[in-house]
Amino acid sequence: MSLLENAWQAAKARIAAAERAAGRAPNSVALLAVSKTFPPDAIRAVYAAGQRAFGENYVQEAVAKAAALADLPALEWRLIGRSPEAVMGIVGRDDRIRLTGPVNDAVAALARAKLAVVPLLSGSGTRFKILEAWAAGRAVVSTTLGAEGLDARDGEHLVISDDAETFATAIARLLQDDALRARLGSAGRAHYLDRFTWPVAWRALDDRL
Repeated sequence: MSLLENAWQAAKARIAAAERAAGRAPNSVALLAVSKTFPPDAIRAVYAAGQRAFGENYVQEAVAKAAALADLPALEWRLIGRSPEAVMGIVGRDDRIRLTGPVNDAVAALARAKLAVVPLLSGSGTRFKILEAWAAGRAVVSTTLGAEGLDARDGEHLVISDDAETFATAIARLLQDDALRARLGSAGRAHYLDRFTWPVAWRALDDRL
């Protein structure tokens, strides 16, 4: 069994344990695997282990992977973002690709979640996903790259993990530990309010002028 399959099995086991501890029905928590940056072979391995729903960041990559994995009819892709009608021509008639459209208020949407995950392995730019999660008071699990430039400390403002197994373990631990999740969410929000709001930015600019 591959490292990815082991990580998936471990995550599912911990989610099942969290469901039991919370008195929830089995399989009441849906796991959406973020497959961006992972090649089709890796997705196929996790699919073989039992995962069916995957999330992608760019429609072109999702379509290419869907074509490479056309022999897996139960596989489902979810694309979230603006102008879903603009990508209909790219997606075509593949019923496995679901376009959910835009989220009007990302902070409000994140506030309904238990935690936010940022498994970023490549790319650059401002980490808006983490800032939005912090603004919503949600705990965050991220890679080092995902939290780059935010001056955040592992274990204080968020949890940082750079391999699949420990990343999955961190997610499962936070799903089970309400107190830790709340502490990280509060600390992340305080860090956001202290460093990344418009009033703070204007004050910093005034100090330099």
